[in-house]
Amino acid sequence: MTSVDKLRIPLLVVIGANDPRVPQSEADQIVAAVRAKGRTAWHLVGNYEGHCFAKMENIDYQFWTEVQFWKQNLLK
Repeated sequence: MTSVDKLRIPLLVVIGANDPRVPQSEADQIVAAVRAKGRTAWHLVGNYEGHCFAKMENIDYQFWTEVQFWKQNLLK
């Protein structure tokens, strides 16, 4: 949060809703702060997931979200 002003490129935040290491509220805060600065921030929350995605449907969804993020923001 202390360096949010330094971000100049789009941000993709991926978090498991049950992550014991990084609470979802912290991910929500960074996404809100980046968006408040008028910058692009994507936010993907995996329901019933922990620190890493384990369910195949969520792993697949994360992969395709990352592909779209790259196409729209980084490969122009």
